Amino acid sequence: DWLKVCLIGVWISLKILKLLIFFGKIIADPPKINKNVLVNIEPIENTFQLLSCSILSGSEPIFFTWSKDDLPLRETNDFKIETDKQFSLVKIQTTNRNDSGRYSCQVRNAFGIDSLIFRLNVKGFCDYLIIKVFIHG
Repeated sequence: DWLKVCLIGVWISLKILKLLIFFGKIIADPPKINKNVLVNIEPIENTFQLLSCSILSGSEPIFFTWSKDDLPLRETNDFKIETDKQFSLVKIQTTNRNDSGRYSCQVRNAFGIDSLIFRLNVKGFCDYLIIKVFIHG
């Protein structure tokens, strides 16, 4: 009798597994980042800058990780990271030239990883004036 119960348990488990695979799009969804955002950013020095990373889809739990020039980004007085279930923000309170670099937002869950790269090139006010006056008229 125990063999019969065991075989029935295996059969039910296989049926459930088939259903999970069939509906896997809903149950096992890797994260997908919204990439319809500005990724080449040239703020003027001493201004506030916001980098925004949000997901379009993905099974929870979802984990966000930020890095700058391939090193983990840490919060400081000038850098704040705010994360929710669907998005993560980097807030740079007052930009300076040292903030220029390659920022990466990586999103992962149990089913996959997605990432988005921002290139931040902080301009001095004089650089901004030269570009505005001489190049763009």
